[in-house]
Amino acid sequence: MGFCDNNKLWGIDLILDSDTTKIERLQFNVQIDGNGQITGEVKVSNGEVMSRLGGRCEGPQIPGVPVALMTFIFRVKKAGIVWGVHMSGVAHPPEANPKFRGKLRTFVPDINTPASSGVGELQSISLLGDPGDTGTGTGQQT
Repeated sequence: MGFCDNNKLWGIDLILDSDTTKIERLQFNVQIDGNGQITGEVKVSNGEVMSRLGGRCEGPQIPGVPVALMTFIFRVKKAGIVWGVHMSGVAHPPEANPKFRGKLRTFVPDINTPASSGVGELQSISLLGDPGDTGTGTGQQT
């Protein structure tokens, strides 16, 4: 089993640089095809679906170094306003319960941003009125 194997469930904490006291726990239902293409959905902490998910998983590039590069693209909603999120980082051991560490940025969503597909909204993080917010994403497969 590797980091880019199909059907993973990730719990990821989002923390914005502008207010590190607030943490948003999201659940990523991740499906990865044989070419590393990520699809799935993002749920907020109360279990409601917020967005479809897209991205990429690139398996270990260096023999003996079990780290995968991952990107996630999805939409977040707060008070009816929708933003795109691009998150990039690495998944690393232990492989049975891998950890993810990465960075995120927000942007005005376009046609390449997976669609909002539910009613879920962020609970604790308030996005600023300006795209370009940055932060971190950390978590583990659950």
